[in-house]
Amino acid sequence: MLRHLAFFEALAGLEETDAKWRSTSAGLVVLRLVDDWMEHGPFPGGGNGWGIHAVRGAVDAVDVGNPARLILADIVDAIANGADRASLTPRLLAYARALHYAADWSLSADVYHTVISHAHPIEESDSVIDANMQYGYCARMLGKWDEAQMAYAQAGEIAVAIGDIVKVLRARVADA
Repeated sequence: MLRHLAFFEALAGLEETDAKWRSTSAGLVVLRLVDDWMEHGPFPGGGNGWGIHAVRGAVDAVDVGNPARLILADIVDAIANGADRASLTPRLLAYARALHYAADWSLSADVYHTVISHAHPIEESDSVIDANMQYGYCARMLGKWDEAQMAYAQAGEIAVAIGDIVKVLRARVADA
């Protein structure tokens, strides 16, 4: 399965001259950078590699008034500066939330799914529970009821594992 398919689909429906195309493209290349960094560790040469520069160029092409630009730039800076893996999770959640507020449900769901895929469910339990809850919401907005139910169930399971009864209840209420 192609990762970040939602971004490719969104780009297919846009013109390259469109501001939304630039921001969506930047989001895609940043997420692919995150995936590569999470799976293979820090890049040789740190933040001076051509990949980092190419991603920065895509982020710099995003309109200055777009809130995602600063969030994406912060993610790239964190990777270039060798930040620890867990420090990317809140940045990715901020990007997902920005997409969420713009009602880009499929893109937002993709970013939440990226958090769920890469973050440790116990060590970063609050973030993973939040990502699952928000992923479930986006899935509901997209009419993907089974995916929403699975996300809420996963959030509840993690909440049970850490003993957070409030989050267990929130997950059950969202599932209902």
